[in-house]
Amino acid sequence: MKNPIRILLFSSALASVSSHATSIGMVGVSIQFSDPNFESSFRSQVEKGWIWVSGYTGNNYQFKTHDLINTSHLTLDPDDADGDFTSLADLQYFPNLRGLYIENASKITDFSPIWQLKDTLEYLEIEGARAPDFSGMSQLSKLRSLDLESCQLTNLNFLGSFPQLTQLYLTGNHLDLSNSAIEQTLLNFSNLIQSNRVNQGWWWYSEPVEVEPQLPKSFQNLTSEMARVQNANDPQSNLLKGIHALLHIIESTEVTAVKEFAVAVGVAPSIRQFT
Repeated sequence: MKNPIRILLFSSALASVSSHATSIGMVGVSIQFSDPNFESSFRSQVEKGWIWVSGYTGNNYQFKTHDLINTSHLTLDPDDADGDFTSLADLQYFPNLRGLYIENASKITDFSPIWQLKDTLEYLEIEGARAPDFSGMSQLSKLRSLDLESCQLTNLNFLGSFPQLTQLYLTGNHLDLSNSAIEQTLLNFSNLIQSNRVNQGWWWYSEPVEVEPQLPKSFQNLTSEMARVQNANDPQSNLLKGIHALLHIIESTEVTAVKEFAVAVGVAPSIRQFT
């Protein structure tokens, strides 16, 4: 339910960037990206027409600072790169970003370059971060939309006041929704967002705060849970082993993966010889 809003933002941003990029006489310094996957994702968006770079000639084009400075919305999508993103240092070349969307942040350990965009950033999506340090996020006082899906969050202490917020997504985390402090934080944001939506006069199809589902504790760390429950005759132990194996299968391209899953849930090991 989030993509339609992003498409509208990109459409308006493209027109804005185009008007800036055609300025005559601009000079810039050649850019050497710190993360090649960051560059690949950005280049892919340019080639798709999502971001306009005047004079872009193809894969061998050397980006310069003036090509990037007026970019207002940027998506980092691993499908547009050769691997996962490991660094956000290249955000230094995008000082006017209003929207940043990171589709897989599992290998990123330093999110501080985002906080440097506190004067411009309005839309932020970080998905799949692993136990991240978001302590600087409270500086982003202009945020209108915040999406932190599947980031292994256990608390919301890092959130700022965000007075202009109109959307908050927190699904797929490790939040204890029965915790009174978390409940109060979610209630406060829900009230704020509803008030902001009323003032804008728009029709919204989403909940002010989307927080369910959260991952149950037994799913949060399957490896440790399996070590804790080792009774071969215990249904919980077998279920956890099966889930653990299934998650590995999802990431596997091996033909034998389904057989291994079958063994994990109790099928005789002789199935490995079945062809």
